[in-house]
Amino acid sequence: MTAIHWHILGAGAMGCLWAAQLHRNHKPCTLLVRPAAAAGTPVLRLTEQGQTWQLPVPIEDSSRPRRITHLLLAVKAHQTLAAVQMIKSQLNSDSCLVLLQNGMGSQQQVTELCQNMAIYGAASTQGARLIAPLHTQRAGHGLTWTGPFNQVAQQRGTSALDDLTRLEGMEVRLQEDIHSRLLDKLAINAAINAMTVLHDCSNGALLQARHRDQLRSLCQETANILAAAQQQTPQTQAEPLLDSVLAVLADTRDNLSSSLQDVRRGSPTELRWINGWLLEQAARLGQPAPTHRALLDALAAAGIQ
Repeated sequence: MTAIHWHILGAGAMGCLWAAQLHRNHKPCTLLVRPAAAAGTPVLRLTEQGQTWQLPVPIEDSSRPRRITHLLLAVKAHQTLAAVQMIKSQLNSDSCLVLLQNGMGSQQQVTELCQNMAIYGAASTQGARLIAPLHTQRAGHGLTWTGPFNQVAQQRGTSALDDLTRLEGMEVRLQEDIHSRLLDKLAINAAINAMTVLHDCSNGALLQARHRDQLRSLCQETANILAAAQQQTPQTQAEPLLDSVLAVLADTRDNLSSSLQDVRRGSPTELRWINGWLLEQAARLGQPAPTHRALLDALAAAGIQ
């Protein structure tokens, strides 16, 4: 039986981490990067627990990939549709795509573009940050949930994900209702990410008492929006959601949110796909969301997208 070959598109912190872990587990993989990053002899590096490894993962120009059967898409939400369009000629009806984006909306775009392919969603609490091009530092061990996102994937089942769920060093669990898991993560991110950007602070700084009322309001509005959209899960009800947010802040107190890392790099954030997605649902349903609106307005006034 021919081994599955994974292509990882996206050389940010998460893409590099997954490429490194696949390689360390002896799973054939290729990291697809921008043409400039593929020039010369690029080397993937992983730093963990004070040690740095150079890993001979094949690194190729994303504009000229070979045929792709299994794709792990680790680009940001705003890059997702264009990234898939760029490599779509290398995909076919047998291909499966695993989407690692934060927020909601980009997954639906890919599902619409690749209607005959198996699309799997993923939500991860793995911590990583890019400290140099192709050099990722693991910031903490977390969980990743993955499961079928579209009907094609539901029909094909989860055997395509076996390589991922069996990776040593990456705890990956199957989740049949991945949509609910994505909503849970979106709801938590909607209370944390934009706030850390606004205050330019680590996650733990939001545990200060002065932020509690705003966090509570964000959670209440999120719960109201999802309930009105009939997309609420047990974890996205107001009080359980606030408890989850506070627990995440405590567990990751020294971490910087992905959105704050984006801002510090001068890159667009995924907030349009997190708080922005919630505001789109609120507008559609006539549901007030003044705290979310004020938060994004404050960031827009500061030139942050």
